[in-house]
Amino acid sequence: MLLLKILRFFIGYVYFTAEGGFAERFLNLCNKENIHIKDAELYGNNLKGCVAAGKYKKIHKIAVRSGVKLKSQRKYGLVFSLRKHKKRVALFT
Repeated sequence: MLLLKILRFFIGYVYFTAEGGFAERFLNLCNKENIHIKDAELYGNNLKGCVAAGKYKKIHKIAVRSGVKLKSQRKYGLVFSLRKHKKRVALFT
């Protein structure tokens, strides 16, 4: 479990909500494109989930096709913390 958390930290994850539209169609299209959504919770027409940071851009195109509006709730990982401090390179060296 610890190894999985470390791996997820290096890859980076985005927690999001998908509102309106057809959430079931959104899930089916993500499955067809081999995008795995972790911790998916469906309530009404809304969906909460977690996806790898690299796959988040691909999800936007799928969201348009299914009529869903995406909102990122939280970004987690080394990728996002390095972006935040990219002007402070000397700090990491």
